Amino acid sequence: MFDLPQITVEVTEHVAERVVCSCGKVNCGVFPAEATAPACWGPKVKALGVYVTQRQHIPYKRAAEMLSDV
Repeated sequence: MFDLPQITVEVTEHVAERVVCSCGKVNCGVFPAEATAPACWGPKVKALGVYVTQRQHIPYKRAAEMLSDV
């Protein structure tokens, strides 16, 4: 029997701390380049979207529906 594995979502929270040095300079952490918004898609989800729309020729609306369903 062949079956698909359980689909799970991996969520990574990034926190950038802001600290004021004793000299008065403000030091702030940096977010990763792929974290462009408060909530965004990871590289694997983006790759899946490209695959289903470009290789499998699924229309954008149906691809968005599929990603929303899973």
